[in-house]
Amino acid sequence: MSPRERRIVIEAGEYAIVRGDAPPAPQTDTPELAHSDGRLRVRFSGAGESSGVFPEDEVDPAATCTPGWRWLRVIGPLDLSEIGILASIAAPLARAEIPIFVVSSFETDHLLIRAPRLEAARQALEEAGWTTEDAAPPQDVE
Repeated sequence: MSPRERRIVIEAGEYAIVRGDAPPAPQTDTPELAHSDGRLRVRFSGAGESSGVFPEDEVDPAATCTPGWRWLRVIGPLDLSEIGILASIAAPLARAEIPIFVVSSFETDHLLIRAPRLEAARQALEEAGWTTEDAAPPQDVE
């Protein structure tokens, strides 16, 4: 990946990492990475665990979850044979003592960073050669 391609978009809104089958469970067992509104939604299970990531405003307040995460999306598509992309993101964040939660898809990687650490994460990533940009605001549909 060349330096000009090292771009991360910071998406709007806050997300919750949900434990178990707490609402809102998708109507299918197929993981979903985006609905038509472009917000991240993913549910996964295996080895006796079920978890998910959902927009915070969609999570039942009674759910077992950790709210207050921001979504960072690596600009893709990434080739599945590329090596070290996630390491080049995780290492500077680890040095800055910023915890991450990662979801990878076929074309890119998605990271969740605790909202209060967002600016520190942006600084650590930019110092490591990544360009960060805020997502464009959603367009009103009339």
